[in-house]
Amino acid sequence: MDPSFIIPRLITELILPGIFELPEIKNFHVSFSQITPAAVLNTHDLTLVIERLRESIKPGIAISGSCEDNRKKIIASIKESVKRAAFILQFISGREIKDSSVIDKDLVEDKNNLYQYTIALRKDENEIMLIISIPGRFFNIIIPSLDTSYMRDNISELLIPFFKKPDLLYPSIEMLLLKLESIELSAMLDLLKRNNRLTDYQLVLLINGFPEYSLKIKNALSKNRQESLREELKKYKGKVIKEDIVCGIYSIEENINQAYKKEKSHIGDRVRTLSTLIKKITDYELYMRKSWTEWISEMDHKKMLYKTILKCSDRTIHDAFTEYSEEKYPFFKRDFSPARISELFYGITSSSSRSVPDARISVIRTYRKLAAETLRFSHEDFGYILAAVINDANFEIIVRNSGWYLLSTALKQCNRKTVDRVTGNVNFPASILIKGVLSGTINPEIIHDEIQVNRARNECVRVILELFEDGIIELEI
Repeated sequence: MDPSFIIPRLITELILPGIFELPEIKNFHVSFSQITPAAVLNTHDLTLVIERLRESIKPGIAISGSCEDNRKKIIASIKESVKRAAFILQFISGREIKDSSVIDKDLVEDKNNLYQYTIALRKDENEIMLIISIPGRFFNIIIPSLDTSYMRDNISELLIPFFKKPDLLYPSIEMLLLKLESIELSAMLDLLKRNNRLTDYQLVLLINGFPEYSLKIKNALSKNRQESLREELKKYKGKVIKEDIVCGIYSIEENINQAYKKEKSHIGDRVRTLSTLIKKITDYELYMRKSWTEWISEMDHKKMLYKTILKCSDRTIHDAFTEYSEEKYPFFKRDFSPARISELFYGITSSSSRSVPDARISVIRTYRKLAAETLRFSHEDFGYILAAVINDANFEIIVRNSGWYLLSTALKQCNRKTVDRVTGNVNFPASILIKGVLSGTINPEIIHDEIQVNRARNECVRVILELFEDGIIELEI
């Protein structure tokens, strides 16, 4: 197993959003093959139609091994989930997608330029196979510069960097204003307001940035909010500059991202699903940095192996240390009684086992979490933690996960060298926003006392250590 196996799952979430959560399918055990150039041309039962501005892209789906009843349920689930594909594809890619639909016939074009992967649906003794055929042009939605005129054996490797972009799940507010119905926009703005993530001033900046949506924005607000916004618009008339607008839009998009991480809604559900799948890529990359033997040796050398195993479930240990023998894993005899070893490796049935890589990833992440906890970092170590960041590019990842305002609060009273290193490696406009808070030009009326600064530092330390535990960033600690 490697990160390339995650790519077909991510593609499925883009073209058939939420399909595995629908009642007709969610009880099946689902597995995926890798995506490869099509070796055999299939007759497709269904064609998905993804309409762009100047072309329609037509992935195909062939269904086999299904009884008529299950077949109808699967087709119904495909037709239901594809309704959200245009929105999710545009949300992720930033490219205009006009519509998405399903046709009950084979209309797949350019069959000499197709990629395929298989989805296996298993329940009881039944196995249903879905063969998904993806035209090469589909990948230009994700990577416009990609030459898709010829087939590539490494298409998954080319897609992985796209899915790892720090800003991938930051929605374009312009796209949301265009695509959301008035009731959906109203719900989103109300969600931000309830979470104290949308001020009247930010609405002023939003309207100045997208005056063509001014009426739609105002109509999505309550009568009281409309009145207060009217006063705010008068107050700042002629005083808003371009940089204010860019910074305001960035803040709103960041707040939408933060709110949707917790909110139960069809957009929030898709954001969380994609986030979970993307995290699996970094999980596998972490696992493959070293051989399993090297990971074990590192844990043992640092006196963390026994503690790590104690924190893992019996199932995880059984699956991670597969094909156990005393010669292969001699430390078990050193640290555990014969009865406990027998219980772990001979007393657990094979049912409900997870994959070996998944189990080993769980062990590695437990080890890294324990290693970080052992150091007992707190707000007092904030400066040290920032200095321990090995790759300067990781500061962009940190600000995307902490939020620019929290990070800027934590940076108050830090030395100039630390501040310059952070702001020098964070993209515009977050860098400008952080500098503005530190200089007092942004929110000058807000005075942070030591308790608030320490609280922000504690939260930033927690975020950075989580990124470290997950292998997303590396620290010299």
